[in-house]
Amino acid sequence: GGPEKYNGRTMKEVHKDMNITEKEWDAMVADFKKTLDKFKVPEKEQEELFTIIGSTKPDIVLSSTTSNQ
Repeated sequence: GGPEKYNGRTMKEVHKDMNITEKEWDAMVADFKKTLDKFKVPEKEQEELFTIIGSTKPDIVLSSTTSNQ
């Protein structure tokens, strides 16, 4: 990316009422992997992308502790 800075809502704010489960997250990751493979994205770049999206998981997936509150 370039010098632009994102000024929108956070991942946590955007996803807080979506109640995304671990199972739904895993399905998204599997679909993303299939898409990357389809377009022959090299493994090194795939690893980088999965590291990036993995870092957002705590703000997106409903944890079992928050679902009981």
